[in-house]
Amino acid sequence: MATFYFTFGQDHVDNTGRKLKDYYFVVFAKNHARARQAFIDSYASQALPRSSQWSHQYDEDSFETEYYAKGELGRIEVQEDITIENNET
Repeated sequence: MATFYFTFGQDHVDNTGRKLKDYYFVVFAKNHARARQAFIDSYASQALPRSSQWSHQYDEDSFETEYYAKGELGRIEVQEDITIENNET
C-alpha cells in the first residue's frame, strides 16, 4: 500500500470556516487513482464546500511535511474489496 498526501490552496476552507492552507490529508491506498477517489468520497465531498476544493496530490517521495505548519488534518486507509470466486457448479 502506498502513501499519498493531499493539500489545499491559500483560500480553501472547510465547512466550518477553518482555513486549510497549513494542513495536509493522508491517504493509504494501492494507487494514485484509488487514493484520489477515496479522498474525494470520504473527506472532500463531506467536509468541503466543493469536493474539488483541494490543491495537489503527492506521493510519499515528493511530499515534504515541514511546509505545513499545522500538520496532518486526517487520514484514510483504503481497504480494498475482496472478491471470492466460487468455481463449484
